[in-house]
Amino acid sequence: MERLSSTIGKIYDAALAPELWQPVVKEIVDAVSADSGQLFTPFDDAGRGGFHISEGIGDTFVRQYKDKYHAHDVWTQALQDKGLCVSGTVVTDKDLVPHRERRSRSISRNFSNRPTRLACAPP
Repeated sequence: MERLSSTIGKIYDAALAPELWQPVVKEIVDAVSADSGQLFTPFDDAGRGGFHISEGIGDTFVRQYKDKYHAHDVWTQALQDKGLCVSGTVVTDKDLVPHRERRSRSISRNFSNRPTRLACAPP
């Protein structure tokens, strides 16, 4: 419980000091025993106030997502379609897109089926 409280405190600190997000994302990835994780704004890039912070995900992988797969991101599309892009909303990937449906999509066949334990949640 102490570790969780500490992590929550660091999230609040990072909200006020964005340079703190990288170690916070790493701490969250470690806490859930994931291989990698990311915190990003899917609708706004850095030029429009957005951000992308990843841990354990190579730059090539991130660039490939932005260049090719972003337009096919089933989770981002589901967030929009279901009206869940609201501050404070927490959902799981299964809430957004059932596993069977996700597997049939281009992004899953070509991009997100790489072996990893990825922790993700909408902003």
